[in-house]
Amino acid sequence: MRRPELSSEWLILATALYLVLAANTSFLRHLHAALGGVDFALQALVFGSVLAGLIGAMLALVTPSRFARALLGVVVVIAAALAFFMDHYGAVIDRHALQSALETDARESAEWLSFAMLRSVLVLSVPALLALAFVRTRERSWPQALKARGALLGACALLVAVPVALDYRTMASVARNHAELRDLANPINLVNATRSYLKHSRIAPVGTPLVVAADVRRGETWSGAGKRPLVLVFVIGESVRASSLGLLGYARDTTPELARRGVVAFGEVQACGTNTATSVPCMFSGLGQAGYDEATARTRENLLDVLERARFDVLWIDNNTGSKHVADRVVEIDVAAATRPRICNTQGCFDHVLVSELEERLATIERDTVLLLHQKGSHGPAYFERYPEAFRRFVPDCRSNELQSCTREQLVNSYDNTILYTDRELAEMVDALAAARERVDGVLLYVSDHGESTGEHGYYLHGAPALIAPEEQTRVPMLLWMAPEYLVRRQLDATCVAAQRGRQTSHDAVFPLVLGLLDLHTTAYDPKLDPIAACAPRP
Repeated sequence: MRRPELSSEWLILATALYLVLAANTSFLRHLHAALGGVDFALQALVFGSVLAGLIGAMLALVTPSRFARALLGVVVVIAAALAFFMDHYGAVIDRHALQSALETDARESAEWLSFAMLRSVLVLSVPALLALAFVRTRERSWPQALKARGALLGACALLVAVPVALDYRTMASVARNHAELRDLANPINLVNATRSYLKHSRIAPVGTPLVVAADVRRGETWSGAGKRPLVLVFVIGESVRASSLGLLGYARDTTPELARRGVVAFGEVQACGTNTATSVPCMFSGLGQAGYDEATARTRENLLDVLERARFDVLWIDNNTGSKHVADRVVEIDVAAATRPRICNTQGCFDHVLVSELEERLATIERDTVLLLHQKGSHGPAYFERYPEAFRRFVPDCRSNELQSCTREQLVNSYDNTILYTDRELAEMVDALAAARERVDGVLLYVSDHGESTGEHGYYLHGAPALIAPEEQTRVPMLLWMAPEYLVRRQLDATCVAAQRGRQTSHDAVFPLVLGLLDLHTTAYDPKLDPIAACAPRP
C-alpha cells in the first residue's frame, strides 16, 4: 500500500483542526456557558475557526518541514495531557498553574500520574500519532517551502480575520467578559503561560531589597525585667477551606480537638489567591490583595524581615514545597524528606513531623522566636496520603489519586479526614506550647493559604483564576490560640478576643495581626485590618 504524501503545511493545518476538535472540550464548554447557549453552534464555529488559525500560525512559525511529523506528534501529546487536567479537574493553564507544576517536588509530581491520565492521553493522541506516522512528508526546495509556508500563514490569518470581521461585537464582548477562555484554548494557553512564567521568573531582588517598617519598635508590654521568651507559632495550612471546619459551622465535627482547647476561629477569610505561589507571598508582603504584585513583592522586604528587625529569631520549617521566596533572608529548613520512623515514608512525611520539630525546639528556646510551620495539609489529589490509618474516620474514603474513579461521598470523606488530622496536629502544637508555659509565653496562629474544590460545579483541587474561582477555593480558616500568661503579658481582653469568633476578614489581616500580637509599633501597622486591635490597650 502506497503511503500518502503531504506537505508539512497540510500536516500543520490538519493538526490544528484536530486539536480544536479533540483537545478543546473545556474551552467549548466554557464558551457555551459564556453565551448562555444562545447561537452556540454558530459561535462554536466562529471561535473554532479563530482558534484553528492561531494554532496553525503558531505551529507554522516553530515547525521546520524536516521535523514536522515528530514535532507535531509532541504537540499532540502535550495537548492531550493538558486536556486531561482541564476536562477532569476543571483546571486552567495559566502562569500560576505552570509555576506550581515546575516548582513542586518529585513526590508531589508523582501524585498527578495515574492510569486514568495515561488512558486519556492515549485515546486522544494515538489517532493523530498514527496518521502522522503513516503519511510521508513531501520534500521541496527552499524557495518552494518558503512560499508554501507563507501561504499557510496567510490562510491562518484568514481563519482568524474573517470571523472577527463578521462578528466582532460578540467576540469582543465574550473575550472581555470571559478572560478565562484564553487559559483554556489548548495548546495556545501553554504558550501564553510559558511566556508569562519566563517573564516573571526573571524577577529577582536587585541589591538590597526595599526596607519595610524601618521604624518598627517594641511596645510598652515588652518593658520590665524577667520577661520569658515569647514564642509565636505561625502555621501555614495547605488547601484547607473554611466550609469544611466544624468550628465554622460544618455539619461534621472535623475539629473536635481544637474546640476543646478554646481556639478562636475567625469567620471565612478571603484568600489572596487560589494557589500557594500567590497566596503565601501575598499574605506576608503587607501589600494587601488589591496591591499585591509579584514583581513588587520580590524586590522588597516582607513580614519576616520586619520581625528580625524587631529582634526576633525567625525560622521557617517546611513540610511542603518551600516558602515561595518568603523566607529567602531568614533560616529555612525542609523536613519533607526527614527520616523519622512512623512519621515519614517514601511518599514524604505526615504533618506530625512539624509537631516533633516544635517540641524539640521549645525545649531549647531562649530568645523571642517566631516559628513558621508550613504544612502539607489537605493537598490533593492524593488526599488519602495526607493522614495515617488511625484518622480514616469518615468512610468509605477515596484511596486513589484518580479523583473521577471515586464517588463524591468517598472524595469528601477523604478530604474531611485530612481536616480531622490537621485538627489533631494543631491541637498537639497547642499542647506543646501549654506544656512549655513555665519557660515561654506561647501563641499559635493558623492560616490556610487557599481552599480546595471537591467536585462542586465541576471543579476539583485549586488554582482557578480569580474571575471564576468558586468560594471553596477562596474562603479559608484563620485560628488563634493564646496562653493565659501571654494574655496577661500582652494586656489583651480575653472576652473581647473571644467575641471575634466568626468575624470575616482576609489575608490582608495577617501582616497587622502578627504585629499586633507581638506588640510591635510601626507606621506600617493598620489597626483597621487587625481583627483584635480593639482588644489591646492603645498607646
